[in-house]
Amino acid sequence: METKRELQIKATELIESSPKESIAIGKRIWDEFEGIDVFNLYDALQVLKAARNDCSVDFDFIFEVAKKYSEKEEVINKFKWYVFDKYLKAKKNIALLPNEININKSLSLISQSNLREDNTYPCPFTIGAIELAKGHSKNLFNGRKVNEYLDKLNPLFLSKKNNNYVKDGEEVKVASDLESYYALKTKALLKIDLIEECKSLCELALNDLDEFHYNNDLWFQMRIALCYEKLGELDKSEELFQKLVSTKAGNDKWFLYYDISDLYYHQNNFEKALKYSVNATFYGTDLDKMNGLLLLQARILVKLNRLDDGKTIAELIAAVIKKYELNIKQDYDNLFKYFGIDFQNCKEFNSIYKIAHDLWIKERYKGLYEITGKIIFVNPNGKFGKIKTSDNRTFSFHKRDFNEKQRNIIDLKDAKVSFIEMKSFDDKIVAENIKILEKPNNSNQSLSTGTVLSGTIKNFAEFGIFVKLNGYKDGLIHKNALPTDIKNRFKEIYSVGQKIKVRVEKVSERGIELKIENE
Repeated sequence: METKRELQIKATELIESSPKESIAIGKRIWDEFEGIDVFNLYDALQVLKAARNDCSVDFDFIFEVAKKYSEKEEVINKFKWYVFDKYLKAKKNIALLPNEININKSLSLISQSNLREDNTYPCPFTIGAIELAKGHSKNLFNGRKVNEYLDKLNPLFLSKKNNNYVKDGEEVKVASDLESYYALKTKALLKIDLIEECKSLCELALNDLDEFHYNNDLWFQMRIALCYEKLGELDKSEELFQKLVSTKAGNDKWFLYYDISDLYYHQNNFEKALKYSVNATFYGTDLDKMNGLLLLQARILVKLNRLDDGKTIAELIAAVIKKYELNIKQDYDNLFKYFGIDFQNCKEFNSIYKIAHDLWIKERYKGLYEITGKIIFVNPNGKFGKIKTSDNRTFSFHKRDFNEKQRNIIDLKDAKVSFIEMKSFDDKIVAENIKILEKPNNSNQSLSTGTVLSGTIKNFAEFGIFVKLNGYKDGLIHKNALPTDIKNRFKEIYSVGQKIKVRVEKVSERGIELKIENE
């Protein structure tokens, strides 16, 4: 029988060339030797050195070795880097979950480094805890598990330095460990109804972090608003939400409504979740980028037991995917199966979009009062205008704000309309859901090509001259219809208020095209 010393020599020689064999010899020493020749610190270090050279070796034995000598810094140091190489290196969140038990056992032996003071090297403990928390935050958010792993961390040891990296020659900005901790933990605390703790941590995050990623500054404020709601302080909650939505302008605002909807969905407040998801559809413009929102909306409608409406949104998702040739993600495929939708024979985009749009209009304006007024101005470009009410209030509107699609709004000046008072994406009071109650009397239908009329120059644009016509809508003399020698200096030749004779060249839904009539 080989002596322990002979086995040690052989194990040492095999560490580089055959680490599995080296570890197997170490296991023999562990199992077979007792007394003075018992498995010792030297053997432990040799086993762990071999383990780092072949991370595929059995974890349980390596863990028992590290556990036996857990008070020895040199052993734990080698063990933590073995764990890093085996389970953590180049792996993220969900990819860690199949090895969660072993990683969690490892966290009981290794400790957290103070990366706030020195982040030269990664910390396997920090990576393991944060990435396992992230893994449990995906798909069905497990607030208890997320909180359990983050409770292992000392936030004062977490780095504030962003984890940026370069991809395709460009820097990609990634949140720091501390920001990730705050983002995940506040969400988990809200999920498991630790409301006061969540609110306090959100406030701390807003004061502690110098830079925010993924709209985290908004998320922390949204969670504070939800905390107020859960604490029964409804006025504070609503005030903060309204303040938040006013911070975003333009089409980006739909993301914020989407996020708020998602928050309410995960709080099981499905009525409010639907309200904000519908608002998001009004501010977003690119349906091919909004399938995540539509998926959330379909799920909300299912929770509200509005299955017919949920199926409408699911059919719209299918039509969007087909129209824009997008990939069918598993969540979408599951939704189609739930509603029995045959993707290959799904409804045509325009038809299902109209049904969905009618649903959104009904939801957005539900319970709101209609106001009546008169269109007093339509911009010559035919895209927007103004409505005046009987109490002399003026509301701006856009062509898209009509209840029914209008190909041309130039002829709608002086029309009587009803509308809903709303806030626009840039937080201004505007008219939406405009319905035409009475069209104006002045019409271009009686005009025919070749008719000569007297007119007055109303104003100029770079592309031509607008002319006021008695009894008809304004007409346009395009500069290309002017004599060649003056078409680029017509503003010098003519003046606003000047009387001129014009001939009708064309009458269409877009307006009246004119040409100067030579007297």
